[in-house]
Amino acid sequence: MRAKSLATCLSIVIAVLAAALDVRLWSQSGKSASSPSPPVAPVNAVTDDYYGTKVVDPYRYMENLKDPAVQAWMKGQNDYTRSVLTKIPGREKLLARIKQLDQSVPEIRAERLPGDLYLILKRLPTEDVEKLYLRRGLSGKDKLLVDPERLPSQHRAKVRMPLPTAAFRMMLGTLKCV
Repeated sequence: MRAKSLATCLSIVIAVLAAALDVRLWSQSGKSASSPSPPVAPVNAVTDDYYGTKVVDPYRYMENLKDPAVQAWMKGQNDYTRSVLTKIPGREKLLARIKQLDQSVPEIRAERLPGDLYLILKRLPTEDVEKLYLRRGLSGKDKLLVDPERLPSQHRAKVRMPLPTAAFRMMLGTLKCV
């Protein structure tokens, strides 16, 4: 999941940079700014009547991702985007640096419990899954409670925050093991 969100963010950043560079490069070279454009989605209007109010949706057909026409349009969009992104000077170096920075910090979420305890959900840059810790005080040492990687595969589950019930949080708050 993390890789997909990183890829999405990078695609957006790179697309914005590409657009800015494309405009600047075209204007500096004296050529017209009429570079190849992305494929245009055909309009196939569907009209719904909601209690006398007509609402036209020209792209409803795009909700069906199995439609060959929709798939062809999406492939065309992807091909166009890739053609623009590959032209960015220094793109690979920029991408490598963004990945390096993204992988250099841990992901940490915390929930405060009664008795100056904190439930910490943490994934270090070198880890693939989040682990659940308990900490006494803000500067206390983390005690590992749940490591999904150590569980048998049939019992593995993603640890989520916040915890589902107040009773469970209260039970953790009364533990004297920290």
